[in-house]
Amino acid sequence: SLPSDNMTVSSDLSTTIFFLLRTSRPVRDSLVSMDYVLNIDRIRARLSITFITAEHLMIAKFEGWPDIKMRLSPAGSQSTGHSKDLDSLSDIVEDVATQAIRGVQLDIRTNTIKNFPVFKRTVFPNNTQKQTVLSNSSFGRGGSRPHSAEINGIGNNTQTRQMEVKVVK
Repeated sequence: SLPSDNMTVSSDLSTTIFFLLRTSRPVRDSLVSMDYVLNIDRIRARLSITFITAEHLMIAKFEGWPDIKMRLSPAGSQSTGHSKDLDSLSDIVEDVATQAIRGVQLDIRTNTIKNFPVFKRTVFPNNTQKQTVLSNSSFGRGGSRPHSAEINGIGNNTQTRQMEVKVVK
């Protein structure tokens, strides 16, 4: 595998997620557990995913400084007791969660995922595709060309899809 077989995919991401958090703290002679829901109402970020084919490695991370809006609330019908405690805990959890989200980098070994598709650079895999691409009227004018590829999905799902490929210089 050559370095030119590596690929980077970037996209704008806007999503909402929530986490269930379980905290425990000592109160007098016992340990008190509380469940909270961390609602991440908004993450707006530029997501970058790099595939290093020779190492079977996928690296995903946010670029720049993601815009994050979140809140912490008690889970279910629990009584929080002191709102000062919840406010203090909220500030700490939100700061830690924001730093973690902004700084996270996922390194995933693609060869450990069964049937993970492998990127292989091919220009014209067969003559029939070459004739189809060259006969396309938009290809003669430059700009974009159709490309048909067999996509081996996760879980042995195989599909053939035609996608538009634009060459940007």
